[in-house]
Formats: sequence, structure tokens, C-alpha cells
Amino acid sequence: MTRGGRLRLLGAVGVVVSLALVATMRLVAPPTAVSDRPPPSRPSPITGTVTGATGQTIDGIQCQANEALAYHLHAHLTILIDGHTVPLADLIGIPIDGAGQARCYYWLHTHVGSTGLIHLESPTPRLYTLGQFFDVWGQRLGTHDLMGDTAGAVRAYVDLQPYSGSPRDIPLSGHRQIVLEIGRQVTPPYYVFPPNY
Repeated sequence: MTRGGRLRLLGAVGVVVSLALVATMRLVAPPTAVSDRPPPSRPSPITGTVTGATGQTIDGIQCQANEALAYHLHAHLTILIDGHTVPLADLIGIPIDGAGQARCYYWLHTHVGSTGLIHLESPTPRLYTLGQFFDVWGQRLGTHDLMGDTAGAVRAYVDLQPYSGSPRDIPLSGHRQIVLEIGRQVTPPYYVFPPNY
């Protein structure tokens, strides 16, 4: 057999082997992802409403093209309804356009995988409240209203201590831990902030 014939034969064998591998790969199902994290206590985070942030100024809080990092702090919010944790939605305060890109950033917002972290990012230091965050989110908050649940009084804890005023007035500050609870009462959880937060 000539050198050219041997090369053609090797090429044909290579094609057959490649096709066999592709066929085999198509028959094998992809591995199922296994997670050691428990499923959330509710099917999904509660998202914003039609009154939520769409780019207009809310409570004096603007939505800017870039994150304002001159004043940059993080607070943490845990919401408990009947003893179950309700996860904060991703991208609260970050309206998304049709291409999936951020249109702007409110000075109060969450990121993907927020785990309850509220980002306070504004061009100047100022006082922000939990009520302002809920307004940007488009969710209701009052002494007897937690995101539309009006089954009783809303209990609030700040840094694990009971808070007696309106939950809307709770100041947001660096490493502040806020727990809001309605319904069945449980021990407020403690959150450990990640390094460099």
C-alpha cells in the first residue's frame, strides 16, 4: 500500500472512531448536580412588584449608570414568615434591560446570590433606612405588614436586639444585622459577614 493510501485509511479510521465517540457521548446522560445545601424553605425569593425600581428616583435614591462606591457599606436582612426564611431576591435595585444587562444601579441594591446582603453604595455618606430599601424593592413594610402578610405584628430585631419602632425607620449601616419576623416566632439567626465586607 502506498503512503497516500495508508494516510487515507488512517484518516477514515479516525473519522469512524470520532463518530463512535460522539455517538457514545450522546447516549450518556450528563451527571446530575448534587448539592449539600438544603432546599430553600420557600420555592423562590419574593421579587419586586410593578411599583418597584425601574430607573426613576425613589425616596430620593437615584439609579445611576455605574455603582457609586464613595460610600460603600453592607447590611444584612433576614425575613422570617411563620419561622421560614424568605430569601431576598437577586438584583433588587438593579433594573435589567432586554439583553440581560444592568440599566442602572440604585444606591441600595442586592447582587446575584445576595444571601440577604444589602449593598449601600452612594456618592456621599447619608442615612438610609430599611423602608427606603423596601420601596426600591417594591414591597410593603409596616408595623403590621410584611410584604403583604398582615397576619399580625411585624417583629424586628437589630443586631439581635428587639427593635420597638416602625421597621421602616431602621437605619441601614455597615454590618448591621436586621431580622424581620411575622407569624410563628423563632430565635433570630446570626449572620457572619464574609471577609472584606
